[in-house]
Amino acid sequence: MSFRRLIPLFLVLIFFSLFLMGCWRNVQLEYIVNLSPKEGEVLRDTTLYLPFPTKDGKLAKNVFRRVEAYYDEYHKDRVPNVAFKPIHTAHGEMLKIYIPILKKGFAVVSRQNFIELPLRKRPQDRFVLNPQLKRDSGKKFTYIYAKYRGGSGFILGLRYDVGYNETFFIRAGAEKITLVGVEKPPERLGFGPVRIEINKRGWIKLPILD
Repeated sequence: MSFRRLIPLFLVLIFFSLFLMGCWRNVQLEYIVNLSPKEGEVLRDTTLYLPFPTKDGKLAKNVFRRVEAYYDEYHKDRVPNVAFKPIHTAHGEMLKIYIPILKKGFAVVSRQNFIELPLRKRPQDRFVLNPQLKRDSGKKFTYIYAKYRGGSGFILGLRYDVGYNETFFIRAGAEKITLVGVEKPPERLGFGPVRIEINKRGWIKLPILD
């Protein structure tokens, strides 16, 4: 078979390869929580229920596993005996964290990149931070639960990012950033969460910006 006859076959293979590349969607998920006591205080027996990502209405297990892995690698020696557990509440699936002693800042982080078929639903509509409710005015809010001893409160920051891109025809999906405890966009949206001061115990209603 001559080289000229092989050219159409090569072109078909190249086109088919490009088509397959375009049939994949690259998704990026990032879940970051910052916790710290107020200056000069020490929190003991701290229990928190925090909003957590869900996938198609169910708790995102891959995100949970990465939260545990991040703690084991970066915080276990400095803040020992922290326990993470998915928990079902009246507000849906949430993340339960128990911290015996909290003297300094503590971070909960999950970063994940994965490939999927470009389904009709956008990743922003499938991977949702729960709970996420709406007021009559259309503004969104969520809940956290807090119980602690030895301090007057704590500092909380929670940020959840979902973004994606599709290689075929260079299609890109806009990134969705969710910030808990924020009603209006900050002047500069940096890498980490926007931190707020929590001075209550029990169930606490917080606004959401996304």
